[in-house]
Amino acid sequence: MFTRTILSAALAVIALSAPALAADGFTISPHGTVQFDIVALEGSQLPPGFHISTGGTFRRIRVGVAGQLAENWLYDFTPRFDTASLKRLHIANAFIQYDGFAPFHLKVGAFSPPANVDDSTSSAETLFLERAQPSDLSRGLTSGTGRSAASVFAYEQNYFVSLTLAGGLLSDAPGRQGAIVSRAALRAWHDADTNIVIAANVAHLFAPPQTGATHDIRLRSRPEFNGQTIDLRLIDTGNLDAKSVTDIGLEAAGTYGSFYGQTGIFHFMVDRAPAALPDPTFSGWYIQASWVFAGEARAWRASRGSFAAPEPAKAFGDGDWGAFEIGARYSGMYLNNRAGLAGTAQAVDAVRGGRQNIASIGLSWYPNDTLRFLLDYQHVDVARLNGAGGSLDVRMDILSLRSQLSF
Repeated sequence: MFTRTILSAALAVIALSAPALAADGFTISPHGTVQFDIVALEGSQLPPGFHISTGGTFRRIRVGVAGQLAENWLYDFTPRFDTASLKRLHIANAFIQYDGFAPFHLKVGAFSPPANVDDSTSSAETLFLERAQPSDLSRGLTSGTGRSAASVFAYEQNYFVSLTLAGGLLSDAPGRQGAIVSRAALRAWHDADTNIVIAANVAHLFAPPQTGATHDIRLRSRPEFNGQTIDLRLIDTGNLDAKSVTDIGLEAAGTYGSFYGQTGIFHFMVDRAPAALPDPTFSGWYIQASWVFAGEARAWRASRGSFAAPEPAKAFGDGDWGAFEIGARYSGMYLNNRAGLAGTAQAVDAVRGGRQNIASIGLSWYPNDTLRFLLDYQHVDVARLNGAGGSLDVRMDILSLRSQLSF
């Protein structure tokens, strides 16, 4: 409570002082994202110990300020609430950026290092409630909001490249991990109606978090719904003692009029610490597409190397309805390595993390530039063995509705 009170007072003082500060080249602009999700579930097949529930919860509450410190110097300070309790504050962004070497830019502080196309798309602008499962897993390894990092990146109208030295999350203990994260996106073709982008990313986690005498890596994935109502990770490698992890992704995205398409494939290569154990490789992929009814389009955003959400040509009211976007996605994640057969005990070198396929359809309504409502349906299919060779298979359906304010 004390932290929230001090922070709120500090933000109020800055906001009231903004007109005077602006005269010295300092500018301030408030921004934020609030997302509230309501979810209903039906599980036709759940293993023992797995439970699902129906209800509503805040997915994100972030309100901050950004602007200019001086010529060529930018800043962003964005706290976020812990939506599990709404009583604790964390840092989403706290960085400064120097733009004096354009097209090169320097950024240092706490932020999300550019990891892939979905990661470089704002959480308020993703096609579905959550990023595709392989993109989200890639993001969770070396990226994500509130991660200490230093980055150099460059962009012009047709390309984006970045190289980042990334540490741990600010919510973790200092020095928890170290990684190099790189990404490149090239707009290979464009005209008045078309954009075609190819992108690649490579991240190398060279210093995994240490737990006692081991450096544990754990790859796991939620069913593309990350709210507190469903805190399920149905596929999970468990802790792997590893010297490093390398994540490689190749993606493509593009628009044709009001149609948007995006696809990608990812590989996660684990270098195990025990020399006697083989090094496992895991993989994932996704394909997704959308269409905007009234003709608006997702616009290419060179400064991020990704695409923005459509902006309604006319806001809701006086006979106008804003913009509607319908989308579909199919994704797969494979976290098995030498898993063996059902009914057999797990081998010492095996990983029975499981396979998860998810089919999704969604409808988004943009009444204006600040509001968005998303209705998503997902069918989740998990095949997984436990250590004794028994079934941990899951079949479940998720229907969710998000109300979002973003400014």
